[in-house]
Amino acid sequence: MTPRERVRTALDLKAPDRAPIYESFFWATTLERWRGEGLPADADPYEYFGFDLRRLSVDTSFGFREQVLEETDEHVVVRTTDGGIDRRFKQEASERGVQHLSYPIETFEDWVRLRDHLRPEGRLTEWHIGRHARCLKAGLFLFYDSREPFWAALNKVGYEKFLMKFYLEPELIRDMLDAHERLVIGTFERAQRQGLRYDGAYFRSDIATVKGPILSPSMYREFILPCHRRLCAYFRDRGMPIMLHCDGNFNELIPLAIEAGFTAITPMEARTGMDVRVLKKQYGDRLAFMGNIDVDVMSAGDRAAIQEEVRSKTLIAKQGGGFIFHSDGSIPPTVSFQDFCYVIDIAREYGRY
Repeated sequence: MTPRERVRTALDLKAPDRAPIYESFFWATTLERWRGEGLPADADPYEYFGFDLRRLSVDTSFGFREQVLEETDEHVVVRTTDGGIDRRFKQEASERGVQHLSYPIETFEDWVRLRDHLRPEGRLTEWHIGRHARCLKAGLFLFYDSREPFWAALNKVGYEKFLMKFYLEPELIRDMLDAHERLVIGTFERAQRQGLRYDGAYFRSDIATVKGPILSPSMYREFILPCHRRLCAYFRDRGMPIMLHCDGNFNELIPLAIEAGFTAITPMEARTGMDVRVLKKQYGDRLAFMGNIDVDVMSAGDRAAIQEEVRSKTLIAKQGGGFIFHSDGSIPPTVSFQDFCYVIDIAREYGRY
């Protein structure tokens, strides 16, 4: 099977020759460590490990030019492409990460003033187009990748204020969701007119935390589900499977994601209590899964524990198809190059049908 065929078969809940393998993101400090442990200096890790798919992302910001406002030895303060202000700490592994100092949307008037910047034009970068051609030539499965409307809108307002506006300004929430939905579809249609072909749609939305969803099921049903239904119907009508990325414990909202029309979910963070072995039994006839291989287990470096993590989850999740091998998040610098190579080797072994 080609990589493209392998992924499509798995997402169709059928058994390919082996479970597809992918990893979404390696920290820069991870690759820095690995280049000292054997990863060739000029190697693209996605090509080096022979992953079966790629995500080609589009920008859902207001599209402003990023501007550096302040720089020290510890951090950089920037005005973002959305018009907010972030403090980014240079030590990537720092728990502080990024500090959001301000957001562009405070009021409905702010939104009306900025809304027209959400145009499809100019969002397909030269990198995107070049990467598309390269992946197409390699026979990979290609996802059209975007923030979904809820997450794109939240990042223009901020967590607390955005959630409060569901009660205080529901009309603002609905208008922002509608505008971002139009942007996602409009950018895709522009890509189609430029001759770009995608096999699936991938939507990023961290709608949950370690403790569970940040919205109740009833709030999701009232505000988010209509938007998700339309998006899923649009891409499904074009023969494309649809994957939803959500960090945190997403268990409570999985039935609604299925109702919306999503084909698959990822990454199912193990440390939050999500377990693909359980989910496969509950939803495996309706939903595909990508992920849940615990990076904390990888980081500990115990080969026996790593083998059991990969074996126990892969053998159950791959049954009948519907599983793509992936970590439960991203790969931090606590994972050694040798241990990650071992993970991929045994993923190929246990993923065979």
